Amino acid sequence: MKQLFFISLTILTLSVASCSKGAADGVVVLTLDDRIKDTAEALIPEKIDFDFPMSTLGIYVWNDSIAVVRNSHMDRKHKFLELYNLRSGEFLRGFVDMGNGPGEMLVAKFFYQNDTVLMQDVMKRHITVIPLDSALSGTFKPEFKDTDIRSQVIWPYHGGLLALNPYCFVNKATGVYNNGDRFIISDSNYVYKETEEYEFDTYNAVLATFFISYPNGRIAVYNSIEPEIELYDTELRLIKKIRGPELPSDIRYSIMSDGDVLTHGAPTSYYCECYDDNYFYLTFVGRFIDSDETIFTVDRSYIFKFDWDGNFVDSYYVDHFVSSMSLSSDGQSMYIFGLNPDGENVFYKARLI
Repeated sequence: MKQLFFISLTILTLSVASCSKGAADGVVVLTLDDRIKDTAEALIPEKIDFDFPMSTLGIYVWNDSIAVVRNSHMDRKHKFLELYNLRSGEFLRGFVDMGNGPGEMLVAKFFYQNDTVLMQDVMKRHITVIPLDSALSGTFKPEFKDTDIRSQVIWPYHGGLLALNPYCFVNKATGVYNNGDRFIISDSNYVYKETEEYEFDTYNAVLATFFISYPNGRIAVYNSIEPEIELYDTELRLIKKIRGPELPSDIRYSIMSDGDVLTHGAPTSYYCECYDDNYFYLTFVGRFIDSDETIFTVDRSYIFKFDWDGNFVDSYYVDHFVSSMSLSSDGQSMYIFGLNPDGENVFYKARLI
């Protein structure tokens, strides 16, 4: 476990689960120093003999035996979700074709949380939730439901949907005060009606993701632009905020003529996650992507380990971009899929030190 000399702590008295710059009464706010990157340990790859499709965008491993493969919409030969036997490479089942017909999606946003996949087609405005144990039964067929929720990420919650509010964004420098609640909650029909009016469209300024651990009673939210993490309980009460490590320069936002709020350049902080009942892990890029680059040209990704009280535990790094990762059943190893600086997809297992 790393020494905690690079973490500062404050306690603030602020507002509950809104987008003002703060948290609930007595909430702890941690600041992570750059030295958590300097002391990161390199993860050593252990080869996995698995021939994944060329169109693969991400691979998750379930129960150390099932490869959960996310494919691009550019490849009509493969379904958006495919399940394989990790050891033998045998194709098991596939779900959701690319298309405009019944049971198809045009572009599928893909979310994975340990034993469940949710896919959302923002163009056709419907979603499907696929539990992996049911998907392998052989008789399972995805059910599609309509939803018009506008959010970067949604997930089932108490019979409805939980989503991040795209109007939860405050930036004093640009004069934007969209101080909506952090979360949106739909009804059981997946319907949510926004009743507030906002001057600016901050959908593209709220690039964030959340994931839920019911055993720990926690919801973690991480930001892919600002280097920020928020920890809530499952009743949506803010418990802790974590800031840092900071990017090389300040993040600047602009208001476009149509009211959209966008960043200058491409600041990239936290990107993807994995977790179990003991810890959660977040990848961190921590740089601006130049105009002649893409996110896939990143030559180093950090992986930060936290406990479910939001305490920093350890840090690692790999010398390539990480697009997906998942934990082994014993929590001692990590399955990592990404793109190396030579433009080649990599998929391997690494022992956590």
